[in-house]
Amino acid sequence: MEEDDVDTDDELYYEELSEAEISKYLHSFTFQSNNSKTLIDRCVVCQMEYEEGEKLVALPCDHPFHSDCINKWLQIKKICPICCDEVSSTKFLRNDD
Repeated sequence: MEEDDVDTDDELYYEELSEAEISKYLHSFTFQSNNSKTLIDRCVVCQMEYEEGEKLVALPCDHPFHSDCINKWLQIKKICPICCDEVSSTKFLRNDD
């Protein structure tokens, strides 16, 4: 690959998202170990196990995280650290109106 043939798609993942933009993509929920929807029992960003009743957030792909962890992650990369879905895609934008 020559210098002029740079894959510009990678640039999408590294554009910064503000905290206000990030909050548009997250929804809050409470972790319950017996909830079949939540098969992931730890935050993949910090690797800490979730505690029963802990407040978490999930991306549109429904992958759960600690709020601070995913906020910091999305300020660096705007993809889900589990499935690599692009978070800033307009198809994932929550509509609270």
